[in-house]
Amino acid sequence: MSELTDVLPSAFLLLAGEDNLRAQRTNERALMAQGYNLPQAQERERSGVIGIHLVRSLYGWSVRYASGLQNFGLIRPSRLPDSHGPRVWHEEFADYLEARQYAIDYARSYRGYAYVSRGDLERFGIQDAAEAVEAAVRFP
Repeated sequence: MSELTDVLPSAFLLLAGEDNLRAQRTNERALMAQGYNLPQAQERERSGVIGIHLVRSLYGWSVRYASGLQNFGLIRPSRLPDSHGPRVWHEEFADYLEARQYAIDYARSYRGYAYVSRGDLERFGIQDAAEAVEAAVRFP
């Protein structure tokens, strides 16, 4: 596949469902070419492709719908930490990997795509490791 920046801003890391994301964006762009604005195109398109956003919440990594069409609803809440205060690196990364797998499985089960913000990964000190995981999975 080509660069993802034509369908997903570079501030995000795609985890699963590139073909689904591309199909959705293609349909939205076709509607916009007919005169619809982006929110109208998104509402009208509704191809059944579901966006899944892996986010870092107060207590850890959670999984949400990526669209207001689903009210950004919570799919998988974060796990409560064993202790209060900052987590050590391996705990943060383990929590991320668990939520990441849930997001990927959900996206694959419901014709979707899953992504995470590179800013969240960087803020919690796991960006390099998360990017390495995706590079290994994408290009074995």
